[in-house]
Amino acid sequence: MGLLIGIKWHLAGLAVALAWTPVPSKAASPCKANRPAVQVVVKADNGRVIDKSGHTRGDLKRIQNRHGGMKGAKGWYPLGITVANFQLEMRINFFIKQISPNRFCALAESIDISFGYPEFIVYIDRRYPKFSCEYRAIRRHEEAHIAIHREKLAIYKPWLRDRMAKEARRMNPVIVPTPKLAGERIKKMLTVKIGPLVDKFHKATDSANAKIDTKENYGKIQRLCEKW
Repeated sequence: MGLLIGIKWHLAGLAVALAWTPVPSKAASPCKANRPAVQVVVKADNGRVIDKSGHTRGDLKRIQNRHGGMKGAKGWYPLGITVANFQLEMRINFFIKQISPNRFCALAESIDISFGYPEFIVYIDRRYPKFSCEYRAIRRHEEAHIAIHREKLAIYKPWLRDRMAKEARRMNPVIVPTPKLAGERIKKMLTVKIGPLVDKFHKATDSANAKIDTKENYGKIQRLCEKW
């Protein structure tokens, strides 16, 4: 029998909430001349930890397959899994100026981003009673995975803020017939920009998690207890 502990997953899609605020501007000033300084605020969600008991080893394997996360060291079975559901929300406020009866100029004025993990769900094989040596060993390993996720959130929070501010400043104004269309256009442009940044965050997190999901580490954990 083997031991596989700590699987990390994330949702592939981005949930983007949109808000726009028309901003009065001087009629004689072109949109680009009135360009506001883009304010970007990023909040990281460290999530709450939920323990799930009562699952068999077969259940854990099905959870692993269903979420499609990292498989851990080859030949080892899941006795503990942490499911980390990633979420990102982005709200955008706009600088909007009407430049003709049917033409509006728009720029992003502020961006509020929330990213992270609303919850970490920790599953542990039900054969191991709470407070047993085996349960504690698995739980400590899961806590290490959760700590990695939270550490990467803290590291990438200012990085994401700075990169998105830079991308927003580089964007040219959009000229469209309605304020609503302006909002949709800018939302789409910023979503394209944030996608690769989020991918980089996930790759760094996956790489750090993989370093503790090895045969050598599993062997050390297994040697801590006797009743696997």
